[in-house]
Amino acid sequence: MIYMDSMAFGMGNCCFQITLGFCNLNISKLAYDLLVPICPIILALTASTPIFKGKLAGHDTRFDVLSQSVDDRTANERDVTSDEYIEKPRYSNVLSYLSENVYVQDHHNDYKKFKIDEEELDNLVKNGIPKRLATHFCNLMVRDPLVIFDEKIDIEESDDYSHFESFQSTNWNTLRLKPPRIEDRDNCFKIEFRVSELNLSPYENAAIGSFVVLFARMIYKYDFNTIIPISKVDENYKKAVLNDAVIKEKFWFRTNGLSVNESKYTETNKTLYNGEEKDLEELLKKVQDKSYDEQVHELSVDDILCGSEKYDFPGLLWMMEDFVSKYIDTEEEKSYYRKHLEFIKLRGKGKLCTDAKYIRNFVLNHNEYKQDSIVSELISYDLVNHLLDIQSSNLKPRELFN
Repeated sequence: MIYMDSMAFGMGNCCFQITLGFCNLNISKLAYDLLVPICPIILALTASTPIFKGKLAGHDTRFDVLSQSVDDRTANERDVTSDEYIEKPRYSNVLSYLSENVYVQDHHNDYKKFKIDEEELDNLVKNGIPKRLATHFCNLMVRDPLVIFDEKIDIEESDDYSHFESFQSTNWNTLRLKPPRIEDRDNCFKIEFRVSELNLSPYENAAIGSFVVLFARMIYKYDFNTIIPISKVDENYKKAVLNDAVIKEKFWFRTNGLSVNESKYTETNKTLYNGEEKDLEELLKKVQDKSYDEQVHELSVDDILCGSEKYDFPGLLWMMEDFVSKYIDTEEEKSYYRKHLEFIKLRGKGKLCTDAKYIRNFVLNHNEYKQDSIVSELISYDLVNHLLDIQSSNLKPRELFN
């Protein structure tokens, strides 16, 4: 076992956070929901943490370590038979989808419900907060705030949101929806994309950033659906942390949701259908039919990215290439995105390995390694110097870069 007795063992491992901005609440909620099933795929693609406390681990990411290091649930809150049971720690996959979009149905939020302040939920709904979003915030607030500053204990100003921020900022989910803040001086709704591992080089991080940003931009243009039950997203996370998951594991993904058809939703409110009422009724029938959700299958990361003939599924990169061709203005910018998408494709196929696999192989092949999982002081010294050479571009291993 690897015994780590401090929160810093988790929080000391950084992520590559991407903050996305959206013009209004409804488009940000839809973007949040469509990104939820993408997160574990990105986690597997960016795996870069195979060593903890001087030992090679059975995991390739920091995700579970972070989750365990900030798990302050009581014994009753961990007990699934208890009335006080809370399914997940402070750091975890998101609990639920937020939007009222037609593609999000109640049965997709199939997490184990726990006690929340029903009176506060009713109060939020009565004051115009949609029920799914109100439930999301009430779910966060079952936990105590971890950080409160002396000068912010008693607040008189009605426009000071410090108490809300205390709850919001001490729940570390893979995605975080952030309403506009006065100090930001904008009206922008933001989503923190928090799941990506920090990779060795600026190039790798830029490629991941390009992928996530393109995905977010497509939401404005295309009518597509990635929604799967939250329980299946949770299953995907359990696989995504494992050694070399990007090529060894299969992940639940919707195979009948991708489309390059123009979005059927208005630019100002993505939850309002912009066609005839009859068309909306037909779409609802289609989405609510049992056969529609049967088109969620276990696919390799390569299949998710590049497509699967078995399920007549074109793959995410097909949709992204269409977007780049149609909506990216200059040839220079198109080339920039295509180079990054090619990198993502090669890593998904296993032709380029993750940082975690590269680091693990370095240790396994070091002449001082004794096949005992121990990364000795000498191996650590050589490894860190080797990685610094990669980070500073003095070394460009074929295993890592296209």
